[in-house]
Amino acid sequence: MAIRTSLDSTMEKPSCRSMIKMADYIHRVAPRVRLADHPMQMRVGMAMGPVVGGVIGVSKFAYDYWGDTVNEASRMESTGVPGATQVSMNIYQHLKEEFVFESHRVTAKGKGELDTFVHHPVPRSEMSGNLHSS
Repeated sequence: MAIRTSLDSTMEKPSCRSMIKMADYIHRVAPRVRLADHPMQMRVGMAMGPVVGGVIGVSKFAYDYWGDTVNEASRMESTGVPGATQVSMNIYQHLKEEFVFESHRVTAKGKGELDTFVHHPVPRSEMSGNLHSS
């Protein structure tokens, strides 16, 4: 899981763009890893919103994040499609003009029915020279 925080709302769209590009890269690289002679596929889930972070543990410390946004991102991943990125409505709203999404409806534990959006990365061979395309 990757988390990027900012109190600056003008950074939401650039952050979403960076996250989806990172996910596209993961989807292009993952098949190069072979597990039991099968290419690896990953599901990526993305949600945006407030989180709470802190140190947990008594003898072995770890930093962790909590909150509805973390749970929603987890549900995006667990109900997602291998080799694709499933995003929440607020991320879709920021990226719908730049990236191609398929509309989905999933039942997510603790959330009920959710409208979600799935982005399939474009193979590198089909990418243009424009770094802002998916």
